Amino acid sequence: MGEDISNQEVETLKKKLNMANSDLQKAQQELTSTKAELGSINLDVGMMKTDLEKSQSELSTTKAELEKVRNELNAKINELDGIQNELGPLKEEVEKLKSEVATKTEEINQIKTISEKSEEMINNLTNERDSLKSQLNESNTKISELNNGINETQTQLKETSTKLVEIEGIISQKDEEINNLNKVVEEKNIRIEELNTEIYALKPEDRVGDYSSEERRTCVKCGAAGQDIRVVDDKTKVLSYINNIKLYAKKNVCKKCGHEWA
Repeated sequence: MGEDISNQEVETLKKKLNMANSDLQKAQQELTSTKAELGSINLDVGMMKTDLEKSQSELSTTKAELEKVRNELNAKINELDGIQNELGPLKEEVEKLKSEVATKTEEINQIKTISEKSEEMINNLTNERDSLKSQLNESNTKISELNNGINETQTQLKETSTKLVEIEGIISQKDEEINNLNKVVEEKNIRIEELNTEIYALKPEDRVGDYSSEERRTCVKCGAAGQDIRVVDDKTKVLSYINNIKLYAKKNVCKKCGHEWA
């Protein structure tokens, strides 16, 4: 802006100088014309003096104006030189500013590129968010359905637990009955063993000559035999069941040393 104003002022000064030069040339032309008229035409000296004085007066005025214009022009030229001297650093600053503007323009372009990418990312994230919201709504619906199913299942579990408690009570009662029956069966088996022992003791004739049986039922540990050997059920070997009653295998037990064998 300062450079444009200075150029305008210089142009104005040039125009004024041209006008002054033109006026000077006109004055010189008039002076030449006056001299020519004095040389070629014999006019009245008084008139010529008057005209000459007038011309000289006009010339002096013109010279004074020209001198003034020249002084003004010199002042403007000096001012212009000062402006040009000041304009040098300003030009450097302008060039620096142009370089900074170019750098800033490049940065702006980069920012625009980043902004465009950011907008694309935002759009993608927005679409992804909408998709996730849709999935979340579907999940919430499924969760509600599952919660309803869980409530129904919990109700069923409570009913089942109640039934299980009832069944456990029944099972406990049946176990107690079974234990009682087992005790009764065990007592009956013991009684049967006792009866078999008594029957065996009451029939000595059946044992006469039964040397193989006596020898078989001889304790190999202490040598006891006969009535010292007791035949009992082997509770570790179940042969069969009759009406839920266990039938065990038999084993021999020495009454003296406690040795057992099949």
